[in-house]
Amino acid sequence: VITHIDFDHTERLGSTLEEITAEKEGIIKPGCPVIRLVPSPYGGGLGRGGKLVDRHLTPTLSSQEREYSLKGLFQRENTALALEVIKLLYPELPQEVIDEGLKNVRHPARFQVVNDNLIVDAAHNPNGIAALRESLDFYYPEQPRRFVFGCLQNKDYEKMVQTLFRPEDDIYFVDFKNSHKFEGKRFRSLNDLPQDNRLTIVCGSIYMISEIIPRKLLLA
Repeated sequence: VITHIDFDHTERLGSTLEEITAEKEGIIKPGCPVIRLVPSPYGGGLGRGGKLVDRHLTPTLSSQEREYSLKGLFQRENTALALEVIKLLYPELPQEVIDEGLKNVRHPARFQVVNDNLIVDAAHNPNGIAALRESLDFYYPEQPRRFVFGCLQNKDYEKMVQTLFRPEDDIYFVDFKNSHKFEGKRFRSLNDLPQDNRLTIVCGSIYMISEIIPRKLLLA
């Protein structure tokens, strides 16, 4: 399955979308179906012997929210891809089994609504940050926001900041335990945050999230 192609891990994948696409398409093997949300403008992968099963599928938001447990607008695309995989690998699986699974599925740290005041999202590149901002604007357009954010040095920090934050936001940059982190001020605990009506969004590097969010809270 190949999802959106964007600039990420450029030190290993390449500096252009064409180069990154070529590396991503390394998963394509002879005789193996390839499912993509939309045809890639940067290469088809057919030369690798894979059989393309392109899909232009985006479930409507109403059906997504009524039947599925995952929030985040981007999860509609993820769900569309997952459903295509299920149809391909398990064509005899009853629809009610699929629906039950989608109603109960969990995806820790991907627009995870931990409680009424806390969202955790491991968005760590410009594409993920844009998706996070889109979902926040949809689900919580008026609620004041507080961000707890940390990222690695090899990420496009400036673009992420420009996309995600608004002038009225309360922002904490986290100095977490990774040698490749982007330096920030030390953040100790969520308990140190003011108790107010702001929605707290912990986002960025999964390394940072693992330090400040208890594992049992993400897996609850």
